[in-house]
Amino acid sequence: MLATTASSDPTCYSQAKREPHWRLAMQEEFHALLRNNTWTLVPPRPGFNIVGCKWVYKTKRKADGSIE
Repeated sequence: MLATTASSDPTCYSQAKREPHWRLAMQEEFHALLRNNTWTLVPPRPGFNIVGCKWVYKTKRKADGSIE
């Protein structure tokens, strides 16, 4: 994994998709959600609110500041 600083974390999907390590992280996270049956995709129904979602890109760090 690349050593990154907090300032190099992408702020949106269009930035993250350009970096292989962020694409891999998104793919792993998405597959974990599927494996754990976190949600079920259903067609929208009239009169019901749609719950949105958003990717948050943040480099996870250990207590000593190194990348986890």
